Amino acid sequence: MQNAATTPKGHGWGTPRGWLCLCICLGLLTSLGVYLLFLRVEDARAHTAVALEARRASEKLSVQLGDRLLAQGRMAQRWTVGGIPSEATWRSDAQAYLSDLPGFLSLGYVDAGGNVLRSQPEAQSAKLLGLNFYTLEDHAPRAFRRQALKRSRLTRRMAVTQVVELTQGGAGFLVFAPIFTGGELSGSLFSQFRFAEALQKILGPHFLGGYQVAVEDADADVGLRRPPPAAQQAQHYGVDFTLKLAESAFCVHIVPTAATLQRLASPLPAISLALCLAISALSSAAVYAAALAQQRARQLSLARQATEIAAQARAQFFARMSHKMLTPLTGVLGTVQLLQDTSLATEQRRYLQIVEGSGQQLLTQVRELLASAQKGEGQKTAAASPTCGGGDVASLLLLRDGATAVVAGAGAGDGDGDVKAPHALLVDDN
Repeated sequence: MQNAATTPKGHGWGTPRGWLCLCICLGLLTSLGVYLLFLRVEDARAHTAVALEARRASEKLSVQLGDRLLAQGRMAQRWTVGGIPSEATWRSDAQAYLSDLPGFLSLGYVDAGGNVLRSQPEAQSAKLLGLNFYTLEDHAPRAFRRQALKRSRLTRRMAVTQVVELTQGGAGFLVFAPIFTGGELSGSLFSQFRFAEALQKILGPHFLGGYQVAVEDADADVGLRRPPPAAQQAQHYGVDFTLKLAESAFCVHIVPTAATLQRLASPLPAISLALCLAISALSSAAVYAAALAQQRARQLSLARQATEIAAQARAQFFARMSHKMLTPLTGVLGTVQLLQDTSLATEQRRYLQIVEGSGQQLLTQVRELLASAQKGEGQKTAAASPTCGGGDVASLLLLRDGATAVVAGAGAGDGDGDVKAPHALLVDDN
């Protein structure tokens, strides 16, 4: 019977199931860690890509809007030197500027009193002609046009408004370039830029198809800024930069669209997760197989030990039984042989022969039983072996090397008192 203390338990970390659960947990944690690591790497890569595109857009806006302001300044300088041109010359110059430098919403001229006297293109002129920039914003919270116009005339330099709501609609800004003829203020050239058209012309539809752009005053309260509407994930990748024009500054928000994020997304995190899970599964299966094989080997070893212990106990049992059974039985048979050599009646001798035959038969069966039981143990069956003897001996009990021998001999005399030699010597080696 197998010892309960040495029986392998079916539960616990030392079992194949325990090793399998441990490997699965470690594999899942490792896979999750690798996946999160690659997510961070891809997130940083996407941030870098968006920041690079925003930097290029910032440089492009700064350069091209700066070029348009320089062109407007050169026109104002020509007017300062050559005087106010005729209407035809003005119209021709304005149309050339608008066609060569896309991004302007309109170009115009205001006199020293702030009245709009000229404007191109004609489609935008209807709402501008006759306006006065000094009085236009009398009821507005902040008069950005009037402030910029006064600042340009006081400093004799170009001035840019902050973000305003344009007369034609939409958010944008105005640029004023003062004109002095003969040292006296003659008026100012102004230009209007609407952010939607300016961004479309300068950055192009390809960029605006992948990114949303919003422009605000740089000195606006951060809490009141409104970046372009986008998903929370896209806002995470948003980039802000400052666009400086003359003495004014604008805050530009650039946020990638969902399509851009999808294009920037890499399958590497998902691939790494799948590979880690596959490696984890294979490793867990290998560890489970090894632990199962080790458990089976341990069970076989325990079963072999139990078998050896049982075989040893059985061998000891049969060794004792061989000694306990064969010794008395050989004694009985020896005594029967001695009685047969005495003077007996016919009926008594017949009874002794029956006893002797039954005893011999019993001795044979006991020998066969002990031999079959001890055959697997490599032990010799203890048996009583008849040995011829001689001499005038009546009976003999022999003890040698732990063996008991019963000598059967000395039958009845032949009438003259002589004792005959025993017929056989039965020896029990046990």
